[in-house]
Amino acid sequence: MSENEDRQVANPRMASSTGDPPIRRKKEDRLNRARFAEALAEQIASAPGSGGVVFGLLGPYGSGKTSILNMVEETLKETTENPVVLWFNPWLFSGTEQLVEHFFEELAAQLLEESDDRLRKIGKALERYGMLLGPLRYVPGVGRYAEGAEKATRILGGLLKGREEKPVSVRTRRRELETVLNELNGRIVIFIDDLDRLSRKDEIQDVVRLVRLSADLPNVVFVMAFDRWRVEEALAGVEGDGRAYLEKIVQVVHDIPAIREVDLSRVLVEEVNRIIGQAPTGPFDEHEFWNVFHTVIKPLFSNVRDVRRYADALPMTLQVIGDEVRLTDVLALEAIRLQAPDAFAKLPTTAETLTTTSDGYGMGINSDEAKAEIEGFEQAGGEHAQVISEARCHLFPASSWVENTQHGGEWLKTWSKERRVAHPRVLRFYLEKNLPEDVMPASAVQDLFESLGDQEALTMRFAAMDPRMLEHAIERLREYEDDYRPEHVESAVEVLLNQMPRLREGTEQFMDVGAHRKVRWAALDFLRKIEDPEALALKVKMVMPRVDNLSARLDLATMVGHREGIGRGLVSEEEARNLEEHVLTALEHADPDSLARERNVVRLLMGAREIDRTRGEALSTRLAEKDSVFLTVLRSSLKESHSFTQGEVVSRVEHELMWDAMCDLFGEDVVQRRVEELARAGDGGVVSPDERTSLALDTARRYVAGWRPDW
Repeated sequence: MSENEDRQVANPRMASSTGDPPIRRKKEDRLNRARFAEALAEQIASAPGSGGVVFGLLGPYGSGKTSILNMVEETLKETTENPVVLWFNPWLFSGTEQLVEHFFEELAAQLLEESDDRLRKIGKALERYGMLLGPLRYVPGVGRYAEGAEKATRILGGLLKGREEKPVSVRTRRRELETVLNELNGRIVIFIDDLDRLSRKDEIQDVVRLVRLSADLPNVVFVMAFDRWRVEEALAGVEGDGRAYLEKIVQVVHDIPAIREVDLSRVLVEEVNRIIGQAPTGPFDEHEFWNVFHTVIKPLFSNVRDVRRYADALPMTLQVIGDEVRLTDVLALEAIRLQAPDAFAKLPTTAETLTTTSDGYGMGINSDEAKAEIEGFEQAGGEHAQVISEARCHLFPASSWVENTQHGGEWLKTWSKERRVAHPRVLRFYLEKNLPEDVMPASAVQDLFESLGDQEALTMRFAAMDPRMLEHAIERLREYEDDYRPEHVESAVEVLLNQMPRLREGTEQFMDVGAHRKVRWAALDFLRKIEDPEALALKVKMVMPRVDNLSARLDLATMVGHREGIGRGLVSEEEARNLEEHVLTALEHADPDSLARERNVVRLLMGAREIDRTRGEALSTRLAEKDSVFLTVLRSSLKESHSFTQGEVVSRVEHELMWDAMCDLFGEDVVQRRVEELARAGDGGVVSPDERTSLALDTARRYVAGWRPDW
């Protein structure tokens, strides 16, 4: 199948579950088997009327035997005069002790429903014949010894006395049946379907014996559809060689035509098209889809039944997943889930190995343990192990270090933006089918990006978020860094920096960089989009007065400036000094109470000294005597340290102060005096700090007493 023929996965309509029904008409045939069915119908119609012809339609479970029988019946009714087609599905009666009787009762019932008197007459004769033949399943030589010869005789005798006023032999009833069948102008074709689905071998044996006993009835043709290996296995031992015994009964054998790859591919694509139209789906890359389709999805399917099971499962999965995961990834993983369930079951435990980038593993990337996990995931695919290996390469590129191809941590941003399961968060969502409360939906991140050109809309979106979601949103917005445009810079940087007072302070866990640093990184992404230093300096000057907290203004000035270890040199040194001078002047004129509301006063005062040491020291000396400002200094200098000991999975948290920095700012004597004064005021109820400030003050008192952290 050419890709142009099957590239139709676009926006068709989603349908409800189809179940697993066989096709009923030739016009429904999508595997080009109608011609085969027509030829089989022609051969059945030309079978000799003297009887004794049994056709076998052989194929494994799910290969389409019932669909072909339906098309054969349709053709017989189109091309043959007065055909009578009866169906018997022994699986419907599996587990009953009267399977033989049900055979005749079911066929007789179908004939008695006909309006033709001749057929009704045959139905009555068949019913009477079956009443006598049913108990013969217990008679040696005819059926299995289930109850013993004595019970078999008792059953047969009771049947003859109870049901017949005058005992009639089986031979007589057989002749009556043959007589009415000879009068029939046409054929009775009996389809026996799903023989291989019987759970008990003895039931398969019973049905085969029934066909053997009835095969030579005049004007009757049997067509048995079954899996050769299952039936031969059931007959082996009881009847000697199962295949040889079957060959004595079934004279004409046809195997189900193999499904052409082009036809099954077309059916698979049509089913996917039918389903995905109305369901919300994630991003769709056509080129990548066809790569995955031909190497992962299509090879997992061998028949239409597999395709239908897949089509039945997809609607609910797509509804739950929504647009959080790339459509190609969902389609591939759902195919693996259904067709290679043992491999899919290993995904949760193998997820970390599959999604951790090369630099994330460090020296352990080539560890034997990681390789063993990947190999175990692939080998769990069994006969599909190679397909699972292809799926790993396409869906989880971080694991391609096995093939000596490295993907560093910088790829995570791209995978997250594209909503690929290559990103650990996206894979976790696919497996859990539920977003954590503090994770923003991918569509909302997309909307946030699209708001960058509208300052009011961007501000409103941020304002509607709680601090946790706000931090997550700013972090996720960076996934779109490559798509930022210069016209986004002014409004985006202003809105971002004005979010700082709403965000959490400090760090909370090991490797946590803190919320404020995430904001600075996000702002820097935008600033770098203006490559002309003069144009950028002008833009920063326009933004600076509209940033309503001095800490963020200082961050902005230093980011674009030339301070060692901080500045990125995005503007000229002269412009950088002008921006810093603006911040220092604003600090000198700031009201102490407004400074007390700043998040990082230590950083502000240290920055003031770096800009102009004399003016900065004078500012620090003056502000040290302001209670509200000094408490804020203590608060902003409080830091958390996280550490692990061997065997622990939760980090231990210790608090410390930027003690040396405060002493450098104010002088150690001043710091100790102010801590003692504020502590006394707090003990006397004069000062009522919040929880974090109280923790900072208590920590400061420990420093005054001589305590120092030992790390």
